[in-house]
Amino acid sequence: MGLRRTLAGLLPYSPWGDKYHDIVNFRRRHHYWPRLRGPRTFNEHLLRLRIDHLGDEKRRYVSDKIQLKTFVAETVGSRYVIPTLGIIDTVAALHEFDFPACCVVKPAHASGQVFIRRSARDPVPMQQLEAWLALDYYRHSRERNYLGLQQRLIVEQFVDYGDEGPTDYKLFCFFGRVKMIQVDVGRFDLHQRRIYSPDWQPFDFTQNQHPLAPVQPPPENLDEMIAVAERLAENLSPIRIDLYSNGEEIRVGELTNCHTGGAGRFDPPEFDRKLGPLFERPEFELVELRAG
Repeated sequence: MGLRRTLAGLLPYSPWGDKYHDIVNFRRRHHYWPRLRGPRTFNEHLLRLRIDHLGDEKRRYVSDKIQLKTFVAETVGSRYVIPTLGIIDTVAALHEFDFPACCVVKPAHASGQVFIRRSARDPVPMQQLEAWLALDYYRHSRERNYLGLQQRLIVEQFVDYGDEGPTDYKLFCFFGRVKMIQVDVGRFDLHQRRIYSPDWQPFDFTQNQHPLAPVQPPPENLDEMIAVAERLAENLSPIRIDLYSNGEEIRVGELTNCHTGGAGRFDPPEFDRKLGPLFERPEFELVELRAG
């Protein structure tokens, strides 16, 4: 962390400064220097995406969680949009806002931060929300799709699909098609993860030390989920489409341009290389890994 902070202070916030910051941070995280010409591993391809394409106008547009709702409604329909309960753009508006007893609060201009209020007894962390409102996420992450986004908080309806919350489905799209599905359960308790192929064959690799979740049956609306993800991924691949579902309804959580920021470590590590062809070959399917 000390090296990263030192680099952040020395390298300018510019395309070339971000590039060299990302290369050194990649080496620190993955313990090998990346190949930028002819990338082969999953994370090398993500690094190439970070450097070359995160500043694209459409990727920046869908990175804003408020603008994303318009994009989702226009692309697949408003029934897939999580209802918005409020938008907060100043500290004064934050302190005046009457937070519902049950809601979700996120910075619209950032990634990874969320506050879930499950009842009126839960205090609203005003100091934390003020910090989110002031956060320049581009300067924090060096991901150029967040550069210049308006700093706002979005208050959403809580998607309530049971006591444990909604199951989180992350559909990875390459060349416009869903090629891999990551299912996260217990994100705010015992976070577990399982990877599936689009035809729901489970795999035993994971990322970032999350334990493997038990194999579960496919959601009843899997075909619809895949269709929604592929519509949203048109002209944006590679991209990760994050959905919530209870097997009947589907809601779009967000579109993630660069999975884990390119910092996700695979377990076993060899899957970093094995998954590289997802970026290279439109015909590649996850089930090919079983043959190897």
